[in-house]
Amino acid sequence: TTSITYYDKYNNVVESGNVGTGSKIVININGTDIEYTISILGDVTGDGIVNIADVIKVADHTIHQNILVNDYELKAVEVTGDNIINIADVIKIADYTLDNSISLF
Repeated sequence: TTSITYYDKYNNVVESGNVGTGSKIVININGTDIEYTISILGDVTGDGIVNIADVIKVADHTIHQNILVNDYELKAVEVTGDNIINIADVIKIADYTLDNSISLF
């Protein structure tokens, strides 16, 4: 038998709603769990929405360093493709919040 369970970033089972960074999908196949943690580009706060809160969190990380410590957050932040978290990522996420037609890829 196979079952799929979705958990939010606080490990609460979710029946419906936004998928956010840090959420998990657990697939159970014949008693064996396979777990995937989700990273959504730009969604650093994990609420499933890219907005000003994400911009602030990324900006804070670039100023103070190491605010983001989870791999899934670090993957969500790196929207410029240069493997460096810096002001360029902040600007791109901010631009996206103003104009959702801009791609974060």
